[in-house]
Amino acid sequence: MPASDAPSVDTVTIEEHEVVRLREPATGSIAHVVPSRGSNVTRFATRPAGDPAREPIEVIAGPPTLETLARLPTRWGAGMLFPYPGRVSGDAFEFRGRRIELPADPQAGNAMHGAVRWRAWRVIDTGADAAGGAWVRTRLASLEDGIPPSAWPWPFGCELRTVLQGGRLRVEVRIENASDEPMPFGLGFHPYLRTPLGPTGSAEDCEVALAATECWERTSTPPAAVTAVATDEWPRRALPLSALAPNSNTPAGPARNHKFILRGSEAGAMRGRLTDRANGLVATLDASEGMRATVFYTPPDAPVVSFEPHTCMPNAFNLMTEGVPDPGLIMLEPGAAWDGWYELRLEALP
Repeated sequence: MPASDAPSVDTVTIEEHEVVRLREPATGSIAHVVPSRGSNVTRFATRPAGDPAREPIEVIAGPPTLETLARLPTRWGAGMLFPYPGRVSGDAFEFRGRRIELPADPQAGNAMHGAVRWRAWRVIDTGADAAGGAWVRTRLASLEDGIPPSAWPWPFGCELRTVLQGGRLRVEVRIENASDEPMPFGLGFHPYLRTPLGPTGSAEDCEVALAATECWERTSTPPAAVTAVATDEWPRRALPLSALAPNSNTPAGPARNHKFILRGSEAGAMRGRLTDRANGLVATLDASEGMRATVFYTPPDAPVVSFEPHTCMPNAFNLMTEGVPDPGLIMLEPGAAWDGWYELRLEALP
């Protein structure tokens, strides 16, 4: 490999924030990680596999400024949601005879998306080579980094390893239970993808599909409303955004917010696909076996989509109801660790 094509990693200053920049010239790929803003991946651009002559395409929809991530850390880029993704109804849940009360998010007005997405993470190490691509490892731990028990009563550690290799963005995560008792948790990521993916066409013409076997239409209060997803219906069958009516009202306007779980013989194959026929491109997000839940979200104020790989449904703590399907909550024993990943790639349509 020519030296000019070798992967590299460096740190640049953008808007007074240190940004770790991963580059892979051989594939025209670049990724930005902002440790001080939740270790958010605010940029991923690459040339589509199968079309090496094409200009790099911006895949992730980054924020207008890095300061906006302080107010809305999961509205752009690809933020991490831990120790619970989504809202927790009533800002509380019962666990083994204890009532766990959680702080309300100042923007949402209730407990939402956990305690790590807006905090400053520490860079542990970085590296780049032909075999492993370019990568950065960041860490956040509740005891070392001052996350109070009021935010989450179980001490924990999180590590993210963000890798740019072969034109793909891969985010690996490790969760550690640093407490002396079992810790329940849920985990998710909130990557936003641009629509359309190229200079022509429209967002509404882009097609979306997800691997899913169950649709959870109500998660705010138990019992959840769960229905099976047939093989010939969305999201297992791709449909353009124009065919998917908004189903959620937000202060900014109507949005799409759908929740799914994958079970049975297909478990472990969580996948979201965004197909842009006008530009001849398809973006695919795959996740590890432990992330079998997905929230599909389109906000009311921007032409973007989000395939959110989750370990569980939003409000899973309050959905553990007898007779209702498992919402996916994970129980981590003292001193144990849990590992998962998701990966994003861009390809040219045949």
